[in-house]
Amino acid sequence: TSPSANDKMGEEDALNIKKAAIALRGDLALLKANFEANELFFISEDVIFKTYMSSPELLLTYMKINPLDQKTAEQQCGISDKILVLYCEGKLKIEQEKQNIRER
Repeated sequence: TSPSANDKMGEEDALNIKKAAIALRGDLALLKANFEANELFFISEDVIFKTYMSSPELLLTYMKINPLDQKTAEQQCGISDKILVLYCEGKLKIEQEKQNIRER
């Protein structure tokens, strides 16, 4: 089966985000502004997820800039290892972002 046009576009967007992330050295505020200006970014709500989950460094950078509040993290992650908590928080935060995109 061939990937749908949306999947293909989502992959291209993810690749562009990765390139921008490297160029912007993990400055996610600039990165977000850059892609909010691009309508194609919202065609696939999985772009954020695919991008950040594909790179541990990007996910950890994302979470350092966009932390969840401690209570949410402890309740939903239920683990104390700091790196594992960051990964778990990253997944939760990205799910929130995907929900925000859906609601726009």
